[in-house]
Amino acid sequence: MQKGLRAHFPGLILEARRRAPAEGPARFGFTATKKIGDAVTRNRAKRRLREAARALANLALPGCDYVLVARAQTTARAWDGLLDDLRRALLRLAPTLSGSADAPDKGARPRVGHDDSDG
Repeated sequence: MQKGLRAHFPGLILEARRRAPAEGPARFGFTATKKIGDAVTRNRAKRRLREAARALANLALPGCDYVLVARAQTTARAWDGLLDDLRRALLRLAPTLSGSADAPDKGARPRVGHDDSDG
């Protein structure tokens, strides 16, 4: 999501962007780079992110695309902590996404919030 919004948390990075015709349900994508580990670690991280997204899909805005990016701590993070990271990321990006439905895309790539603390 080159032109989307980002929210950084210890367990994940959430990238989001409103689709051109803002219709339909929210869509989710998942990614894990080789930097976080071998194939087993990457697959475990993506499975955890998929389950977290499934559990909190009701917080996602319709007409938006979300990409959850695994971080090194994704597999080791406590489940409640991972859910809290995703919940906070979705809620942090929601006001900007809902207000940008008719805003022109200027190609900016703002970072919305950065929180690497465990608390």
